[in-house]
Amino acid sequence: DKVRTIEVRAFFILFPIPFFPSVSCFLLFALLCIITYLEVWLFIYPKPIIMDRLKNVYRIITPILVVICCVLIWWCWFYRTTPTTVFVVRHADRLETDALNAAGLIRADELARVLEEADVDAIFSSNFNRTQQTVAPLAAAVGISTTIYDHNDLPGLADLIINNHKGQTVVVVGHSNTVGPTIGALGITNAPGDLPHDTFDHLYLVTLSRHAFPKLTKMEYGADTP
Repeated sequence: DKVRTIEVRAFFILFPIPFFPSVSCFLLFALLCIITYLEVWLFIYPKPIIMDRLKNVYRIITPILVVICCVLIWWCWFYRTTPTTVFVVRHADRLETDALNAAGLIRADELARVLEEADVDAIFSSNFNRTQQTVAPLAAAVGISTTIYDHNDLPGLADLIINNHKGQTVVVVGHSNTVGPTIGALGITNAPGDLPHDTFDHLYLVTLSRHAFPKLTKMEYGADTP
């Protein structure tokens, strides 16, 4: 019976190993493994004095450990969420007015080509013509409307994305002086600073996971700019 109990316990402990979503979960399972190995040692090499002292305690600990294992398995299984993917980009090449120039319109089409197959769920643009023009081809390609956000409240935008778009793919178009702060508001500690005035080809990917630190990937798209 003791051996059978150990086998059942070992199953509950070893079964979730492929599903570990975080270091904390791993440490909890490691603790249970250590406790089980100690019990195996006691059963295989009985220590009368120790066993007498642990007899009553063991009857209480066993069901508690089984319940903990079940809860951890449930937690690992149901909280293995899909990461939230956020593309942050500056508006495309512009005229001196609030509009894109010919190169900017071409870049906007290129952005749509690059992200059309990315399963975009939401698009956010500041309330400027040049930013809305930049994502207009993408919005048309994926069939969703563009949501206007307040470029003076980037923490609010980040909270909206984190809380309302978990596990989704989001595109945010901003300005040379808002791209970096937007990335920082999403949790990236080494966010870029203000972009040079004539740089329009940078595309940033922020990956947000429930069980990992935010990750930043820098890419480029369209024609090269300084």
